This record gives sequence, C-alpha cells and structure tokens, in this order.
Amino acid sequence: MLRTPAIMSTLAAITGLSILLVLLSSARSDPSEGFRCGPGFLTYSVQVQQGSTGGGVRCVKFIDYQLVDGQITGVYWYGEGTLNQYIYRHLGNVYLRKDPATGATTIVSLASDIYGNGENAKFSANDLKLTPINGQDLIQETSEWPEKWILEKSGVANYTSHLGPVANCGRFFTKLTVAAGMGVRCAMRSDRGEEYPDLVWYGDQENGSHRHLGIVTGKDAREARATAVAFCSKGTCPAPPEGRLVLTGLNHCDEPFKIRVSGDWNELWTSAERLSCATR
Repeated sequence: MLRTPAIMSTLAAITGLSILLVLLSSARSDPSEGFRCGPGFLTYSVQVQQGSTGGGVRCVKFIDYQLVDGQITGVYWYGEGTLNQYIYRHLGNVYLRKDPATGATTIVSLASDIYGNGENAKFSANDLKLTPINGQDLIQETSEWPEKWILEKSGVANYTSHLGPVANCGRFFTKLTVAAGMGVRCAMRSDRGEEYPDLVWYGDQENGSHRHLGIVTGKDAREARATAVAFCSKGTCPAPPEGRLVLTGLNHCDEPFKIRVSGDWNELWTSAERLSCATR
C-alpha cells in the first residue's frame, strides 16, 4: 500500500492521540499521585492558618451527622501531615453525648497523636470545634492550631505521605495486637477503666498493606458494635470499603486486655495493658 503524505499525517495524528490517551490514563491511575483515603471516606485537604507552614489530609467518616449550636457533630477521622516543625498522625472525633439520667446533650471532642513511627508530634486536644463554612465542602476547625478542611470531590488530596507502617501507638492509645502477629490496633480511650475502644481505633495489618479506621457505633454490657472503614493501599482501593464488627470483651480485673472480634472479620486482640477495675 502506498503511504501518501496525507495518510502518513493521519497515522501520525492517530498515533500521537493514542500515546496521549495512554499517558493521561496512566496519570489518572498512578497511585503515587496524591493521597487517596478510600471510598468509605470523604477526603479533605488541610489548609493551615496564616503564619504557619504545612498541610495534610483528613479521611473523614460522618455517622449521625448533626449541626448543634452551629457546630458539626457525628464526625470521625484519621489525619496526617506537617505543621511547622511537626510531623503528625492522629485520630479524632466530635460527637454528641446524651446523659441517660437527665437527657441533656454535650458536644465531646478528642484528637490524639499516634507516634513512635517517624512522627514527632505528641499532643492531645479536647477543645476542637468544626464549623461548616460551605456545608461539608469547607469546614473550619478551631483549636489551638486552627485549620480549614477542603473537600476533594475527586477523592484525591494533593498530599504525599512519607509515614511508614504503624508499630507503636504512643501514650494516648492502648496498643492491641492481633493474634499470630497479624497486625496492630491503636485504640483511643479516654477512660482507663473502659474495656472497649473509646469510639475510634487505627488498624495496621501486614506491615501497612491493609489499614482501617475503626469506629464504635454502640455498646451495651455484653458487647460493642463497630464499623471498620478501609483505607486505600498502594495501587488498590479496597472493596468492600467497610466491615461490620462486634467486639466482645474477654476481660477480668487486673488481667491483660483481650477482645474477640466477630462479624465480617474474626480476630483476637490482646494487650499488655491490664484492665483496671478500681472504679467499677
């Protein structure tokens, strides 16, 4: 077949377009570009206050979302990033607690740093306020270090994580290990006499290959009900994004913590920390 200049030009254009489409496809699918929380979360970029340097990401799960006195409640998150000289990784929650005796409600907040894995921030705060500026699209977080959370509707934040897997939790958490050395659970508890995680925990399994944020959604005298929201890992995002769990305490006074996990997963968590029954 004769290749006339017109045909050659057309082939070159098609070839160039094909290469461009391949490059664009590769760029979109490259997991190293930005930070993906996962399909079970809303992904937010962090804008620090004027005069500070840094940025980060917030992987946010809303459960029982409400506005109370202009503040957002029913929000649970994993966060990491940099702020001035600090490298941090933390868990946080803001929720509405109801007094069963009086029916009065109180907004409760807590955010605490996980450290010992390359992080150098070791702080905890219980004075956080989340105020919607544009619904859930833009949120003002007010505390000692105020910041804005900007919703990334693509699910990708312009942030690159330099933190490795979690093996240490730090003093604000109870460290639990999964039987057979399968992973670590960092459970945030505000009351040392409480046998279940105080609403949130961070799970790291198989040296960072599988990670999740756990949230306790209800509990009674026998067990706690929870959801576990999976993070994206390098190259893949999980399906299904969430698991429904039941946590059953196998604990006795002054003995190490043990928690049986059932439901979508089956695990046994153990801790070197002992259950204190002094206040029971």
